Amino acid sequence: MNEFYYNSISIGSELRIAGNFIFDACQSIYSLMSTRHAVDPEVELFHSLYNLSVGFERMLKVIIVLDNDIKSSDDLAKLEKNNRHMRDHNHAELNKAIKEHVPGRIIITKEENKLIALLFKFYNKNRYGHFCFDSDADSTRNMVYETTDVKSENIFDEKPCLDRALNIIMKPLNSLSKKYMGLIGDLVSKKSIYTTEVSSDSKYAVVSFYRGDILKYFRLRDITYYELMYFVACKYGGDYEMTPVSFDDALINEHLDSYIYDRVALSAIDECESEYINLVEGGRFLPNQSDIYSEKKTYEDADEMYKDAWEIRKPFIYYSVFEVGDDEHEVS
Repeated sequence: MNEFYYNSISIGSELRIAGNFIFDACQSIYSLMSTRHAVDPEVELFHSLYNLSVGFERMLKVIIVLDNDIKSSDDLAKLEKNNRHMRDHNHAELNKAIKEHVPGRIIITKEENKLIALLFKFYNKNRYGHFCFDSDADSTRNMVYETTDVKSENIFDEKPCLDRALNIIMKPLNSLSKKYMGLIGDLVSKKSIYTTEVSSDSKYAVVSFYRGDILKYFRLRDITYYELMYFVACKYGGDYEMTPVSFDDALINEHLDSYIYDRVALSAIDECESEYINLVEGGRFLPNQSDIYSEKKTYEDADEMYKDAWEIRKPFIYYSVFEVGDDEHEVS
């Protein structure tokens, strides 16, 4: 194996693996925050922190490898000998090594350091914590509360407290992802290698593209799902009063498969976003067009456009496709 193949292909695979772990962690967090009543929050939180710990650890090690001149197995062995944390699970020390290797290129905030400390503590102390005879049944949740300074007073405020804690964690999670991936991009560009060349429908691509707000992907995925169902219902037998998002017929099965088999749905989201822009600009995203909303609105921010359009379309789609509410399809 030569240096180019190792850095581009082997380390590229390692980077995609890290992205998969981070994606799965964020999906669990989104699921916890989106449901009204979490079925088993301790288990879901454990799953999230486990994946997040492994994902960030592997990403940190990718950065260290890319920042060194690895041309052979001997070079890699030397790196591991000089940096013992390449073989253990110490996120803080790995992060410290990166800051020493690339001073000034990455600055970690207090909140980000707290998240790094949480991942280290969880992975090294709580990974098998439930096997302990005197273990706390809610040990993972309590670690999250301790890190975020959130306190749950009783069982009735458990869900809002958990949501608040997860919202606090998502901020440094997003910013760390952005910083680490930016640094990886700089190192790849400097070496003229292809470590970050990934398929657009990979989990790493999602984490990379939405690294400023990873949960945004899951929000858009949900919107696109309902719009896709509404389009299919209108096309195959439905007669509904609101203009559907027009998806490409040739891609319908592919889009449906992405939801059925829990695959990345970026292509479906891209289609939906493009059509939302067309519907909004044409004043056609509401039923009966101008009967309810006659003014066209110009959006400089796509997130604002999505939010406005979806909040108005959502009740009609729920009523029409999923028979939620009355038969008049009225917006209260």
